[in-house]
Amino acid sequence: MRDQDWALLGLAPTAELAAIKKAYALKLKTTRPDDDAQAYQALRGAYERLQLWAKRQASAGSDAAEALQAVEAAPTEAPALAPAPAPAPAPAPATAPVPQPQPLSPALTVQQLDSLWQQQGGAALLAEWPAVQAMLDAQPLDDRAAWSAHFAHWVVQRDGLPDAFVAALDGHFGWQQDFRVERQIGPQLAEAVRQALHGRAHRPPPPSAELEQRVRPLHQLDRLRGKRTTALWLALLLQPLMTRLLASLDPRTLGLCGVDPVMRRALDKLLLTAWLLRAGVLSGLVFALYLLVSDDSDLAVLRMTMWCLWCAGWLGASHVLGLVMHHGLALERGGGRSMTLPLQRWRRHARQPAVGLGMVAAAAVLAAFSQGSDLTSMALPMPEHIAALLQTLVDVAPWLLLWLGALLAWPLQPLLSPVCLGLLVPAGALLFRWASPSDPWAAVVAVAVLYVLVGAARFENRLGGNIVLNAVCRPVMNTLALTARWGWTFALLPSLLTLAYAFSTRPHPAVSSLVLAWVLATLALQQLQHRAEAWGLEALSRASAPWAPGWAAA
Repeated sequence: MRDQDWALLGLAPTAELAAIKKAYALKLKTTRPDDDAQAYQALRGAYERLQLWAKRQASAGSDAAEALQAVEAAPTEAPALAPAPAPAPAPAPATAPVPQPQPLSPALTVQQLDSLWQQQGGAALLAEWPAVQAMLDAQPLDDRAAWSAHFAHWVVQRDGLPDAFVAALDGHFGWQQDFRVERQIGPQLAEAVRQALHGRAHRPPPPSAELEQRVRPLHQLDRLRGKRTTALWLALLLQPLMTRLLASLDPRTLGLCGVDPVMRRALDKLLLTAWLLRAGVLSGLVFALYLLVSDDSDLAVLRMTMWCLWCAGWLGASHVLGLVMHHGLALERGGGRSMTLPLQRWRRHARQPAVGLGMVAAAAVLAAFSQGSDLTSMALPMPEHIAALLQTLVDVAPWLLLWLGALLAWPLQPLLSPVCLGLLVPAGALLFRWASPSDPWAAVVAVAVLYVLVGAARFENRLGGNIVLNAVCRPVMNTLALTARWGWTFALLPSLLTLAYAFSTRPHPAVSSLVLAWVLATLALQQLQHRAEAWGLEALSRASAPWAPGWAAA
């Protein structure tokens, strides 16, 4: 009978409980209770009998060892005289209970492994796999679902994990072969981890020559980390380019190009320091402008502080609201499912962004014509509370129409969202300076939104136009071009400098002067960064040693 049990498990006779449990888990991947209930019951019975037998073997072995030790410790010759009566044994001292080991936490284990990978790279994670495998084999079968779910979440979230480590996890948990995976970790997570594994199996081809050329400065800058001053000086010149490059490539592509998490974290730290230095230099220039204009150091410090606080709030609000406008608000409902507006599907409709822009223009017209209307003062055949409600709807309707139209006509590229939000501030401020005090706020804001969104639609080639429209929207399109090359924070620098110019004099400059300052600042920063980038790349090539990509050496 026992021979049949060993044959069912496909295992040679052994008293190791871990080996029996692992063989049973492997057999479960192919033995489905829905397909063959009798075979499943036979496999389950064989597993339970062999597990009980192995426990008895282990218990019998320990009893035999104790008996052998007792026999070896017994005297070989009997004493000649009868032994004196032994004194009553003293009560045994109370012993403290042996503390039982705490069960391992799947979440804590995954967190520790993720920290190891982030700090020491993929080689250290691969070297840790034998210990991880032994730890997983020692876990009870009842906890297998929890361990599988936590590791599956990790694999889905961390696209840059080493392929060999992920393949070892897949072989242990059977995410692609085991039919019980959906019941253990849920159908959504099971499908997500299978898609992640499918993406790894169909990995894109090796990096092209163009991609090699793009990531070359990252490796060259990483090689200069030992020369702190040189690396920081070059990072100061190349910070927009390097930051945009790291943000544009996903972790898997960076891994293929030899940029592991350790190098990525070091480059992020260096580029953050460079960004802070650039912000300090810019603040110093603004302070010098205020000091030159006012000739009063206290007033210059006050104006610079106000400008810095305004810029920080402006950039932060643009980033957060840009994410909301692009992705929408995600609301959780029953079953962990998210409820979001299908914004991207609406924006890719054939009639977009024309419909959204038309709604924004309609909001401006509605706000202009609804100004001054007071339904509560009219002799209408309705109760006062109904008239008050209608008046509230009339006042709110332009804002709702404006918001809905902006959602539909919003740019498709997520990088443009914070820039469009940021551009609404200078565009709205200029329009408010140009408009009369009696013009309704909703109409002015709607015209500012329309101007920015038309420029964004022209930049994305989603809206036709002519020379006049291109000339009118040129400041917005130039700013978005800076965004595509150097990131959204650099693209908003002309607007920030225009704001500094507006704060420098009392009374504030005319609208035409502010528009001219905006255009000139955009062109000047573009040319200046182009020249600094060309010189920085050349200096970086001279300062770094001859370099070959990591994948080429492999």
